[in-house]
Amino acid sequence: TSYTYDALDRLLSVTDPLSHTISYTYDCDGNRLTLTDPLNHITSCTYDENNRLSQVTDALNHTTRFSYDAEGNLTSKTDALNHTTQYVYDENGRLITETDPLNHATAYNYDAAGHLIHQNDGLNNTVFSGTYDEAGNLLTATDALSHTTQNTYDVLNRLTSVTDPLSRVTGYGYDDLDRVVQGTDAQNGQSSIGYDADGNRNALTDQNSQQTGFAFDLAGRLTTVTSAAGNTKGYQYNTRELVSQITNGRQQTATITYDDAGRITSIADPAGTLSYTYDNAGNILTISDANGTLTRQYDALGRITQYTDGNSNTIGYSYDAVGRLTTLTYPGGRQVTYGYD
Repeated sequence: TSYTYDALDRLLSVTDPLSHTISYTYDCDGNRLTLTDPLNHITSCTYDENNRLSQVTDALNHTTRFSYDAEGNLTSKTDALNHTTQYVYDENGRLITETDPLNHATAYNYDAAGHLIHQNDGLNNTVFSGTYDEAGNLLTATDALSHTTQNTYDVLNRLTSVTDPLSRVTGYGYDDLDRVVQGTDAQNGQSSIGYDADGNRNALTDQNSQQTGFAFDLAGRLTTVTSAAGNTKGYQYNTRELVSQITNGRQQTATITYDDAGRITSIADPAGTLSYTYDNAGNILTISDANGTLTRQYDALGRITQYTDGNSNTIGYSYDAVGRLTTLTYPGGRQVTYGYD
């Protein structure tokens, strides 16, 4: 992958090994004005006098607008359908109200230390309440159904137990390097984790004293997983450190190949071969096996617009200006439409 920069050391382009290029332009203040993807789809941005993002226009010419208060806090966001969400902050810059386009307001309350202690949804239902210790650790969290989860911590502020709303307790133990080495829960008992000298997790022992082992190469890559029953799964890597081969305990092997951009192009195992193709933006175009080929088409925003199975049955997808699915068209022409408030 290659990169180019301008005289001000700003990134101008990124080109992958398949010569697919993403390019950028900037204004005189260094703000990014445009992003052009490998399919020549352009996303453009504009900024206010304080260099804050004020407008984003996507490749389909859908525009989202933003406004701010004097402190630089986002106060409104208006989508391509002219639906506006508004935001209000307290004197400390904390969000206290978020009002959606239907005028439903979500309210947030904080303690003196700035921790969120209460949240009401747009229907004035309490959806979260919390308490904290002096170190700022969350002690209790209560949801909209009044279900409370309780946490405890050690003197190093490490989580030591979680008690769920049904009073089931999960505990955690740590080593001197702050790594979790022990877990305990009411249902499954105690499990433990071991580490090698390089810090890789090399052993997992369950509540029945059954141990799974993990081995790594000098580069820290997982090479073998050995179950308590002695079954092994092995991993090999290519020169780009991508998994190229997986061998199970029955010595059956899956071989994985990639293109120069690191995308999987085929997976071959004893059951057959799966093959993949992509467009220049990295979207999967086809998936093929012995039974046929699945194909996909996309719009300029990378959303799937058509899916065709191996029997040439096609499903079409349509979206509104803010990305919501509006129509599904099934084989034979039957349509399902979606409306939103």
